[in-house]
Amino acid sequence: MNAGSTIRIRIPATAPSFGGAYNNIAVTTPNEDDNREISPKTNTSVSNIQVVAPALIKNYDPTTITIGAQSILTYTINNLANNPSQNDLSFTDVFLSEIGLISQPQWLEQNGCTGTFIGDTNDNFAGISNLIFPEGVAFCSFTVIVTSNVPGIYLNDTTNF
Repeated sequence: MNAGSTIRIRIPATAPSFGGAYNNIAVTTPNEDDNREISPKTNTSVSNIQVVAPALIKNYDPTTITIGAQSILTYTINNLANNPSQNDLSFTDVFLSEIGLISQPQWLEQNGCTGTFIGDTNDNFAGISNLIFPEGVAFCSFTVIVTSNVPGIYLNDTTNF
């Protein structure tokens, strides 16, 4: 390898399976015993690692409903840059107890993606497991219909992941 060359190393990473918003952070520590380095300062190949995950967007339409009315909740999962193949992606969106599904999840734009939907009529959660992005696919999306019989303000944010 020529001096100053760059290589790309793929490191599988698993995100927590419980709710919350998380920063993707990875840490590497050079080890001169294992890598035959002169000193840890000479190892620039592990000085920067970034764990990148697909991006999830939630959208309600309409954003405001009256008691007992319906809103279509769309989940759009955007693949990474260069649209690599991905597998075993999963998420569950747990709603407040006052919000419930009145439909099972269904594909809006499948684009060759496959997965197992999570959530059924009357559940207060929706999601997908074992989502697979074929190579070259930029995004996929699916929808559920939600309602509430309890007045209130329910935010569409990431605090319930």
